Amino acid sequence: MTGMLKVKLLEHIELYCKGVNLEISIEDIKSDFDDFTSRISAPEDLSGLSQVFLLLKRMNDASQKLGEFTKSELCLPEYIYYAFNEYGVELDASSRESFNRSTYKNGWCNEIPFYVLLIKSYEYKQDSKSLNLLANFIGNYFKTIHTLIDPELATSSSTREAEVCNKFRLLMKKSNIAFEPDKDKILTNYLDSASSIASKLESIINNDIYTNNVTDRGYLNTLIHFYKNDWQPARLYKRGGRYRGSIAKWYKKPNTLPITGAVDNLSVLIPSLNFLSDTEGLNPEDSEVQMPFVIDNNESNTERDKTEHQSIEMIFSPASKKKKQIDITRNVHRAHNIAYQDTRLLKAPELGLLFDTLNKYGRSDKNIELAILGWLMFLLGKTLHEIESLQIFNKIDDKTRGLFLDGNGRGWWYFPITQTAKPTIKKVGLIKTANGVFTACPTFLTDLIIKYLKGRKEGLLINVDSFAALESSLAKKLKKLSDIAYSGRLSINRISNFIGNYINATGVIDPIYIDFSYDVKMYSTRVSRSYSNIDDVTRCERLFEFWQEVESDYYDYCKEKFPIKLFELVDFPAFTRQFLTQNSTLLQT
Repeated sequence: MTGMLKVKLLEHIELYCKGVNLEISIEDIKSDFDDFTSRISAPEDLSGLSQVFLLLKRMNDASQKLGEFTKSELCLPEYIYYAFNEYGVELDASSRESFNRSTYKNGWCNEIPFYVLLIKSYEYKQDSKSLNLLANFIGNYFKTIHTLIDPELATSSSTREAEVCNKFRLLMKKSNIAFEPDKDKILTNYLDSASSIASKLESIINNDIYTNNVTDRGYLNTLIHFYKNDWQPARLYKRGGRYRGSIAKWYKKPNTLPITGAVDNLSVLIPSLNFLSDTEGLNPEDSEVQMPFVIDNNESNTERDKTEHQSIEMIFSPASKKKKQIDITRNVHRAHNIAYQDTRLLKAPELGLLFDTLNKYGRSDKNIELAILGWLMFLLGKTLHEIESLQIFNKIDDKTRGLFLDGNGRGWWYFPITQTAKPTIKKVGLIKTANGVFTACPTFLTDLIIKYLKGRKEGLLINVDSFAALESSLAKKLKKLSDIAYSGRLSINRISNFIGNYINATGVIDPIYIDFSYDVKMYSTRVSRSYSNIDDVTRCERLFEFWQEVESDYYDYCKEKFPIKLFELVDFPAFTRQFLTQNSTLLQT
């Protein structure tokens, strides 16, 4: 399988080159592919290689320049990247399992730690700052690789390369929430210098939070040495203290039971490990415990440790398992069968309260960021972490996930379309579809964002020192507002999930239109490829129909019109037609 997978991948690249009329010889393809796999220290069987292409796609979707930088550092030619990004590979079951592997094998962390760091990237935080930090790490890794693999600087258990890659990987995991607030302070973009990052890491490590968090403190210390490139040979420490033979040894007291009919000093030893006795051949009168070992000690412990068997009993307890199954089933039923009366769905009174509050915040320079944040959660159906990475751009060639401001002052949301099922290039009858989609931003929100930007036309949409502080402020204000209005339903979670909950409750439109327009992944969304040829006019009409339904429900209850236009049907300008022509892919009909 080792050689067969590589042969199949090379055939796939060659077939792609022929399909797009790239005149590249087989020898050059093999040479470029070998350079790439050697650069990333891929194993001979190429297990997990698809994870590297998925990482590069996430970076390319976040920012085209970020993706190009990373591909350049990994020595990956554009045509090889597009061969795997645009089309799926036809593989047998065994080769497919190896190619899509998402776990590392035993020994990889020491032998090929950089490759492990790449294939486990799906476990990292996926916001813009995290992807930029990862790209910066990759660039600095290749600048200092000769130092990292120097045997003179290695410890007794690993090289500096393995130490750095493994600790950076653990620091970036989503589960490491302690490091999340400090991560955004490390760099501004992937081109920051190593000295600047080292300086910021040194200031971060002095925070009180790392006084007791020795694990993360160790990770950060390693990164400081990595960015300073000031490694020293490992030292052997002579541990002080008394001679081992003079230290009093401690043994656990044995479990014993008194022997029936014997004097009090005699007890029977109970084995520490459980075993299943063989009852075959025993006589009915053999009801006493067997006593192969006897201890004469009147200070022996006659009680069994209460914690020895409790955990096992709890795991296999029928009552405990049944209760857990009932709880899970109840939650699943509630998630899949949300009703219009469900408390998770904001009703007309809460919507009116929310709109009045956000409009009030929008007129205040102090709270304008909170207003924009609330509108983005509600209109785009996104969480705060997703909003944190949204960008502003005004050049069509520099498109990235976020808001495009055209020359007429109108805003257009741009999000890449993620195909859950890729076509194969051997099929015929393919049509052109766009890799991304533009959707008009409501005029009131565009004007609010332009006011907030104060002339800035690129960078993060919401650019604050601490996004966590902004999130905390909004959560507190919503809770206070709900308490005053005697309604505890206004919350960050209910606002960001309003679109999904409303569609699940009413079925007014297919959720695929929300997925396409704003890249919102809902569990009820069907296969994206079947809808890739929906034209923009139809898509926007469905979105308009959705918000009209919301406004209708609002009017039926409040007997007044919606205070603002949440969605507007506008003609698509010339730049969108240019984009569709230049940024399209083949898709099977």
